[in-house]
Amino acid sequence: MRDDQIEDLGQYAEQLDAVVQAEQPVAEFWERLLESYCVLSGAKRAILLVTKKAETQWRKAAYHEREAAVVELPLAKFQQLAIKAAASVGKPVPAGAGAVALGVSLRLLTDENTCVAVFLIEGRDDEAIQSILERLQLVSTAPRVYQLQQSVRTSHQDADKFAKVLDLIAPIHEEDRFVAAGLTLCNTVATRLECERVSLGWWERGYVRLQAVSRMEKFNRQMAAAQTLETAMDEALEQDTEVLWPPVDSSVIARDHEKYAQAEGSGNVLSIPLRGNGEALAVLTCERDVQPFTELEVQQLRLVTDLCTPRLTDLKDRDRWIGSRCADGAKRRCASLLGPEHTWAKVLTLGMAALLAVLIFVKVDYRVESDFILRSDQVAYLTTPFDGYIETVHLEAPAKVKQGDLLLALQTDELLLQEAAELANVNAYARQAERALAQNQLADMQIAEAQVKQAEARLAIVRNQLGQAEIRAPFDAVIIEGDLNELLGKPIEKGSPLFKLAQLSKLCVEAKIDERNVHEVALEQPGEIAFISQPKFKFPVKVTQMEAAAFPEGEGNTFQVRCDFTEAVQPWWRPGMMGVCKIEAGKRRLLWIFGHRTVDFFRLWLWW
Repeated sequence: MRDDQIEDLGQYAEQLDAVVQAEQPVAEFWERLLESYCVLSGAKRAILLVTKKAETQWRKAAYHEREAAVVELPLAKFQQLAIKAAASVGKPVPAGAGAVALGVSLRLLTDENTCVAVFLIEGRDDEAIQSILERLQLVSTAPRVYQLQQSVRTSHQDADKFAKVLDLIAPIHEEDRFVAAGLTLCNTVATRLECERVSLGWWERGYVRLQAVSRMEKFNRQMAAAQTLETAMDEALEQDTEVLWPPVDSSVIARDHEKYAQAEGSGNVLSIPLRGNGEALAVLTCERDVQPFTELEVQQLRLVTDLCTPRLTDLKDRDRWIGSRCADGAKRRCASLLGPEHTWAKVLTLGMAALLAVLIFVKVDYRVESDFILRSDQVAYLTTPFDGYIETVHLEAPAKVKQGDLLLALQTDELLLQEAAELANVNAYARQAERALAQNQLADMQIAEAQVKQAEARLAIVRNQLGQAEIRAPFDAVIIEGDLNELLGKPIEKGSPLFKLAQLSKLCVEAKIDERNVHEVALEQPGEIAFISQPKFKFPVKVTQMEAAAFPEGEGNTFQVRCDFTEAVQPWWRPGMMGVCKIEAGKRRLLWIFGHRTVDFFRLWLWW
């Protein structure tokens, strides 16, 4: 487009859109974009400068010279001038002879780099330069559009690649046998990549063994072609990298692939290792006569092998008897340490020696184990203070109570009537005593006063019973017995048990030690307990008391041993809870721990 045609912005927009939309390398895009910008601005030269966000040093990314400029300006000096213009984007920098360098910031998809295009413009006044700047700024987003287009193309290619990979691996995961899965892999890859032959080899006993060949259910490993192929697979497996023939990387050795290709007449051979657990386990070899393998196909095959290897490894392992699998795994590990000859004999001998040494020389903590039950030192039994009826029950087992909490109330109607009657008697006898005193009847006065005292005593008894009508907790405790809702309104006799309370702050452990172990237990020995309800928690205890006499229980005798807690009592503990108690009895050798019962038995049996 000529300068006099710049005004045709519609045509220019179409050309710029063609530059942006074209599928081309990045370097070619920048050259074409600078050429397009030069047409738009009428610039003679243009240079693209790029710098990273955190740096200040500019580097040249592209350069375009539309035609010879009037100003004699070598490329090196023009580049220096462009750096100055890039430092002041949007402001013309004089270049001599009426020419200016004009820098325009280009917008990219990310802000990691700063990109500036600098144009050498000649023979334009300030108004024209300002117009050119505005035009260039309008199209400064073209690089971003190009990058978006490239990103979309890459996404489509990746999606297509993954779709093909999924198509390749889907049939393999449907197989439940190793040989069938390997053959399916070879057939699928051969069909999708148009290969003449695809082979799978697996590492076994020091070298690669051929497992499957595409479109061949049976093959003879003794054939020369199969052995040559296995040698080529060994070459790829030992290098643990993709081997391509004809080679594209001189650092990869491909001599055995070359021999195999010449022997079989294969134009292109590609071997890709299958990796699992950080090591190469197998090799997939593809052969194609005419068309060479592309980088995209190599990437697809690499992804296919990475996704298929776990499934193939699992099937390879599962196809054997479980004993054989475990034995082989153990033997491989032991052979790497002890050598390949007489591995099991060496392992057995070393194991027996190590076990005997451990039993004789290693000492561990020996603990006497027994069952225990949680007891409370302070237990209160609350009984009925007088004959009566239960009116209300406020708390029941297993509620926790504090000192003074109301537990139960008895009916007081009859007691209130008795109180009123006795109070009336006291008043009546008191008046009789006063009348007798007024009439100077001393004997009658003394009798009346005695009756007053009797009435006051009976009144005190009634009031005492009224005070006992409310049953309250004598201390902080938990109700372990007492469910009286069924007795509401029924008569109860004096002394009938109502509640059993246990104080939680004074709990102790009551262990039952077998008489065969009682000699191992002494006062102040530490130990631990674990409750049946919470076996994951352990609580330290200390032996504080031992009963002098044994109690028969089951087939033998036991001694009751009391242990106190050395730490704070937990709020969820309750009297009567059970578990296992283990008391420390010092260090013992393992041989003694496992054998002292047997030794004691034979001592008694052989004693005469």
